[in-house]
Amino acid sequence: MMARLRTPGAFGAGAVVYGPEVPVPENAPVQDRPLGAIGRHPARSPAPGR
Repeated sequence: MMARLRTPGAFGAGAVVYGPEVPVPENAPVQDRPLGAIGRHPARSPAPGR
């Protein structure tokens, strides 16, 4: 399932749902682990204006 969600265009032209898995430390907070699994860096801030 995760491979399909990471495939560009699987949900329409240009749509990428999840990026490559981002490693998180073993002692990371519980909410950071799923963020890393779906390709979001837990410490990253949103771009200005978002």
